[in-house]
Amino acid sequence: MYFFYYVPIGIDAGLRRFPFATALFSFVCAFLFAANKWFPSALPFHVRDWVYYPGFSPLLTSLSAAFVHFDWFHVISNLLYLVLFGCYLEDRIGTLWFSLLFLGSAMAGNLAQGWYNLHVLETTAGIIGASGAVSGLMGAFLVRLRHHNVRIAWWVFAPLMATNRAGRSDLHVVFAMALWVLLQVVRTGAARGSGGQRRVPHARGRFRLRRGGIAALGRMEERQRGRVSREGAALPSPRRLLRRLR
Repeated sequence: MYFFYYVPIGIDAGLRRFPFATALFSFVCAFLFAANKWFPSALPFHVRDWVYYPGFSPLLTSLSAAFVHFDWFHVISNLLYLVLFGCYLEDRIGTLWFSLLFLGSAMAGNLAQGWYNLHVLETTAGIIGASGAVSGLMGAFLVRLRHHNVRIAWWVFAPLMATNRAGRSDLHVVFAMALWVLLQVVRTGAARGSGGQRRVPHARGRFRLRRGGIAALGRMEERQRGRVSREGAALPSPRRLLRRLR
């Protein structure tokens, strides 16, 4: 048994202008998460209305869901990749094309996830998060900046082999992206294997709803009969959830 963790911390490229779109999208994600966590009553809307429920929500909701995140790990991990890769990609392709790529990838990713939910997992679990948008940006980064290197910080922990090592390495962007995809596939397989067929890919476990804040995601109309997730972690149906909260 061993554990491997890594996080990108830099790219061997320079910036020629300020990445306005990257900063704007990052700010919206961070602001919405913080406002919903600490001042939900101050928001002029309900965060649950921004969640994309495949088969029930309007098409535009597949875009708004990209700016909603469930917990600290969820928002920080997405913002890390968005800021690191987005800055350099926006610098190369321009703010307009970057914005269109981000928004289009967000919609396409959530719509594809929704189709998978409905037709493969047979669930109407709600979808949130910018992972689809970030994946699209990383794909474009691989094409546009394919000759650069990505610096990563890594940690390997193998207790049965008495191994505990950490360090930094420079990887060619192709290998860095391949490593990211491999870890996503392994993580998805582990999540599905431990949680059964009712889980959606990228799940990291079941989430317990609390009263207030994002717990409002579970209070949807009975006709929706969906389940809320952070990009896949299946939760109890709204009717069953209300019974538990009483």
